[in-house]
Amino acid sequence: MKILPCPFCGKTPTIKYNSGSYGYTPPSFSIRCYDCGCGFSEPTQKWEQGVGHFSVIDEAEKSVRERWNTRS
Repeated sequence: MKILPCPFCGKTPTIKYNSGSYGYTPPSFSIRCYDCGCGFSEPTQKWEQGVGHFSVIDEAEKSVRERWNTRS
């Protein structure tokens, strides 16, 4: 999926996988425009009662791309 330019400055954003920091931040995918600072992240792990933590890496990356392109 193609990533649209930043809605504020028109520059190309960067998508990055962040491995997290044990005990401080969970792993995530982030998208950020380093020219103006616009961006957000999506966790790559979910927790469900009776299941515990499970990985959603592909879904997180897809969600970041879709949210960026729709500006929601």
